[in-house]
Amino acid sequence: DGEGAPMAVILSDAFTGTNGDAWNASNWTTRVEGATGSATIQTNRGRLNPLTGAYTKVIALAAPASGTVDDFDVTFSWADGTTGEQYLDWYYRVTTNVATGIPASCFLVSVDHSGDQVLICSIDSGGTLSTGVTVFTAGLNDTARHWMRVRVVGTQHKVKWWNDGSGEPGTWQIDETDPDAGGWTTGRVLLAQTNGASGTSRNADFDDFSLDDLITTDPAP
Repeated sequence: DGEGAPMAVILSDAFTGTNGDAWNASNWTTRVEGATGSATIQTNRGRLNPLTGAYTKVIALAAPASGTVDDFDVTFSWADGTTGEQYLDWYYRVTTNVATGIPASCFLVSVDHSGDQVLICSIDSGGTLSTGVTVFTAGLNDTARHWMRVRVVGTQHKVKWWNDGSGEPGTWQIDETDPDAGGWTTGRVLLAQTNGASGTSRNADFDDFSLDDLITTDPAP
């Protein structure tokens, strides 16, 4: 399942800087969908802040030197600024709407704050989400800091999350084979924060981001 595959860090970010600075342009290209918003440094964390608007989204396109990412292992921490309907979205193997529009032809891990759920699914080229797999009562409907780790090797997709300070769990809460047969094997990776239906602006602060490329080829003898 690739658990023993060697890793090489291809993008890391501790989001250090002066409050109000933009995210490091060498690591990220940021944009908004639906209205105005921002991606700034706040107390040495990276804040995604979609401003007022129903389902307004701020998207950060990761910019590893390799561009596209096939198999990977990503970890990051985050804390939502307020309670209420909002979504943390991790898109990967994106091949449609990479630079503009809502990402499509890809897979998605989404944290539904108010529903206290984590969803993994595929998104077709028209932007329609598949049924996917949802974990309920995820323990993420608060403003505490949490961690997430996503590991994808071939068609195996694994996700785990835990409270800051509690230590990473030894098991994966989600372990699925190619959710709804999406079939994408490579593409870009994007991080996003999305408002709920009310349009209330709800930000999230990210930190400790590390994206590792999983090298699955056998080394030369």
